Amino acid sequence: MKSFNLFLLSLIVALASCSEEDNVIQDPDTGNDNPQPTTVDVVFNEVKYQGDKNLIEIYNRGNATADLSEYWLCLGPGAYQKIGDLTPESGTIALPSKGYLVVSYDLPADNGGLGLYSTNEFTNSEAIVDFVQYGAAGSARENVAAAAGIWTAGQFVPVVKNEDNSIIYDGTGNGADNWAETAKMTFGDVNVLETPQEPVKSVVINEVNYADSKQIELWNNGDVTVDLSEYWLCLGPGKYVQIKNATVVSGSTTLNAGDFLVVNWNDLSDSAGLGLYATNAFTSADAIRDFVQWGAAGSARENVAAAAGIWTAGEFVAKVQNDSHNIIYDGTGDAAADWSETTKATFGEKNILEAPVKSVVINEVNYSQSKQIELWNNGDIAVDVADYWLCLGPGMYLQLKNATVVSGNTSLEPGDFLVVNWNDLSNSAGLGLYATNAFTSSDAIRDFVQWGAAGSARENVAVAAGIWTAGDFMPEVASASSSILYDGEGDTSGDWKEGSETFGSGNAK
Repeated sequence: MKSFNLFLLSLIVALASCSEEDNVIQDPDTGNDNPQPTTVDVVFNEVKYQGDKNLIEIYNRGNATADLSEYWLCLGPGAYQKIGDLTPESGTIALPSKGYLVVSYDLPADNGGLGLYSTNEFTNSEAIVDFVQYGAAGSARENVAAAAGIWTAGQFVPVVKNEDNSIIYDGTGNGADNWAETAKMTFGDVNVLETPQEPVKSVVINEVNYADSKQIELWNNGDVTVDLSEYWLCLGPGKYVQIKNATVVSGSTTLNAGDFLVVNWNDLSDSAGLGLYATNAFTSADAIRDFVQWGAAGSARENVAAAAGIWTAGEFVAKVQNDSHNIIYDGTGDAAADWSETTKATFGEKNILEAPVKSVVINEVNYSQSKQIELWNNGDIAVDVADYWLCLGPGMYLQLKNATVVSGNTSLEPGDFLVVNWNDLSNSAGLGLYATNAFTSSDAIRDFVQWGAAGSARENVAVAAGIWTAGDFMPEVASASSSILYDGEGDTSGDWKEGSETFGSGNAK
């Protein structure tokens, strides 16, 4: 009996010594003490509803694969689509936990309410799984989402500012405040909020030819399309034209971002201030959109532009030096310094600056018989050479306004010739053309030719100016009646040849 009692006591002690842990039944599949319930939780995560291709991203934030083949997208009566019938852009319709499914589906560009449903019972709040509304309240399935407690009636996400942007979900909540526009699309990946910049509405005056073709180019340098038909151009009282009534040379008054509109306006003159206005309130700084003034300060609308902060009173763009030249905008700023004269018209396309060339050269010399010198304006702009000088060396110089003119005029238009007589010419000399009488200055010399021998008095000045080569000269002419003629290119003796006189006209080739 005593031995039996000892056995019972031993058994009781042994059982008492067992840990509580030894009595727990382990989950046979996971080994976890507290297994989590299996959940499917799918939500809209990113939506792009403007532009060429609309996209919808669905995210599975549950812990089990979600079979979406029988799920539906619905915008309202007659506007629904079974997800199982769509071809994924990325991801799979059998959507794994933490996975993304991206599908293409046509969406309204301005406003809509998009529902995700587990069945096609679109008016059933138990069937709707998620919802997002943008652009305006009151879409067809808003009341269903509100009844399901996944949206607040009257809420909506604002329309995107740019068609290339999407709206993204922040992962929490069920309201419009949990969505935001982003400039960085991340379909198939974790959302990234990149706050978009406000679109810029801007049209500027970009190019003007006021002396010849009388054309004005407007450029949409903003981000959005602008309808210019109600805009106005104004030069001052009684001088204005509404753009819808202007003579369009190229482009459209509905001006897309980056596009150009070119119009003709014969009222343009050599000295004016041109304003672009959104309305015909021409004295209002709120109405003026852009301004450029050329030829002189003080035009009628200069004060309006100055008050608007888009011009500085007293500034103007210098008058073009040739009627065929244009003035062009550099794309930045609001000053006269942001405008330049160009010889290359680029109406209807991006501006190209080709600055006018001021150039007068020695073109022909007969130093043996007629003692004549021809100067040629081979540049783009008129040059007054009256104060220019010819120089052969110390004590041998002549100011052109005092020279004997054979033909032409000292005010040389592009392409024109001036022929003068100078009896100091000899069979061996170096002739320099100077802008001033600083005859030893390489900054003052404009052209040079040397014949008969090297080493004339002004050779070193021409060499320093980079317009001649030391030791280079044109051989003496074989006939006293011959001239030496420039070929129009280069600065060496190889660019000259002997030939018959062609004074007052282009040299024979």
